[in-house]
Amino acid sequence: MAKRIRSVNKALIAATLFLSACGAQKEEPVIEVNEETILQKLQDVSVFIESGDWEGAAGLLASSTDDSPAELQKAFTAVSGEEACTMAHQIVPVTEEGRTGGYSMFDCGSHETVVSVRMNDQLQITDIVFEPWPDEPVPKETDDYYEEILYIGKSPRLYGILTIPKETENPSVAVLVPDGIRCGRDDSGDKQNYFREISHMLAKNGIASVRYDQRLYADASLIMHPEEKSLDRITGRDFASAVHMLERYPVDASDILLVGDGIGAFLAYTYVYHHFEISGGIILLEPTEDDGMEILAGLEGVSGSDAQKAADLLEKDTVEGEAGGIPLAYWKDWKDADPARFIPYVRVPVLMLECGEESEVWKERLGSAAETKCYEDLTEGFRDKDGSLSEDVGEDILKWLRGEDIHEEEKKPEVKKKS
Repeated sequence: MAKRIRSVNKALIAATLFLSACGAQKEEPVIEVNEETILQKLQDVSVFIESGDWEGAAGLLASSTDDSPAELQKAFTAVSGEEACTMAHQIVPVTEEGRTGGYSMFDCGSHETVVSVRMNDQLQITDIVFEPWPDEPVPKETDDYYEEILYIGKSPRLYGILTIPKETENPSVAVLVPDGIRCGRDDSGDKQNYFREISHMLAKNGIASVRYDQRLYADASLIMHPEEKSLDRITGRDFASAVHMLERYPVDASDILLVGDGIGAFLAYTYVYHHFEISGGIILLEPTEDDGMEILAGLEGVSGSDAQKAADLLEKDTVEGEAGGIPLAYWKDWKDADPARFIPYVRVPVLMLECGEESEVWKERLGSAAETKCYEDLTEGFRDKDGSLSEDVGEDILKWLRGEDIHEEEKKPEVKKKS
């Protein structure tokens, strides 16, 4: 079995080499920076890596650095497991929002390795990152459903899985949004395989679903510098891609649901507000009670005082600068995603499902704008006593979609006594 390198902390052997220019500067000729010239430079990088010419690769670095050809080779080998890989099968230039560079994808035996680079205005490499790409998913088929692989977002594209029930023609389809921003397609927050279980549960109840790797799970080099952080870049664009591609598949793309867990439930309203295609409804699974500033502080590992500093500055309409090393513009993204801003304007049906205790915060947020149910006997993740995902949840979702009462207990047939 292939060893999955991603299990190593992705701060990673940091097969990340951030290379800074230093030393004396010399007069450089003016180079036209466009997709064609960037692509040529990426091809040069790829050829050197394919041939194992690390002297040549090091010669493309900006100015003089302390990073030797041997160090480049060591960083690449730590991720690829190979001294040289087969020819790059994807080379993609990137020119957007102040980022110049691109990606090269290599087949390296049992897995793929991505080489991500950033360039200066002379097309010299200023940053280079070697990282493993997630394994391609293996679609599953049972008597109840079958699965197809999806390719989400811009290159390098993310892996996704579309689960389709067999017994329902043109089914409603749910897009799953996890509890975090660095989750693999099967997981949600620290709940491993949770979304895989949710997908299969929905399929057994006649509902299709799509789940996919999040950008920062697969493509950590998306953000090389703090100023590049934005909620749209990190999550929004890939969500839009997942929604828009559904019309190509045997599902009802006019009846799309959003299923959000934890932080995904917090983001649900801003997604639905900005995507009219989500017309089938919102299903909130154990939504977090934190506000956007608290969520971001937790995700970034900064203090509450930093979050408060950011909130104070944003109150003064200041978006320049930072708090806790995080750009104020990114703090603002999370502040502006507050569900309270969008709840009055979202006109789709909403179902909130919880375990243990009801959230007073969300009851106040939603008012009468949602159907709610709390499973007092289930533990986090809607688990029965034996640890399995409760079948009641899938059945209640189906009832809700049909307009049936999810609170009504099943009536047992009356047993007549013998006279």
